[in-house]
Amino acid sequence: MQFASPVFNCATGQLTLRTTGGNGQPVEYQIPTLSQGWTTTNQFLITAKQAKKGLKLNARQRRGSDMGFDKADLDYDVPSCPGARMATETEPVSELTVSVLGNPVEGKTVIVEIRGAEGFPLHMQLTDITGRLITEQTIERAASVEIPRLLLDDRTSGMLLLQVNTPLKSKSLFKNA
Repeated sequence: MQFASPVFNCATGQLTLRTTGGNGQPVEYQIPTLSQGWTTTNQFLITAKQAKKGLKLNARQRRGSDMGFDKADLDYDVPSCPGARMATETEPVSELTVSVLGNPVEGKTVIVEIRGAEGFPLHMQLTDITGRLITEQTIERAASVEIPRLLLDDRTSGMLLLQVNTPLKSKSLFKNA
């Protein structure tokens, strides 16, 4: 796995990380100056202040046969965008709240209520406690309140991990199926 050229949108300040190669396992991303921990979301919001600095981009992918990771990193300079409006540090960022409606989950659908992601890309990933991906869903631009429905397969039971990510925020919940 290695980094492909990132895509930066001057109008929105959105940086999309891209990788090539790999083994088919999910890729996790991190930009230490922007994100807390690792996320499967490959989109990050770059503020005007951050755009003036070089960024260290990190990606990792779990190896198929052992518990280690294959890693890639890239030093990235955000392109200059004359005349473009980018977010500033003083713009308020509301808290990301995630609620599962029903615990334990009944039937084959997990219904989630998400607030605090308005205007941002939203990525949801549901796994079992072994890390097996059950389902994932992406919303290109979230509304003020999103109520997505995540479908379960016939093999799903027990404890589930729901990860909800935006370019700026992340939440994880454990729920019973």
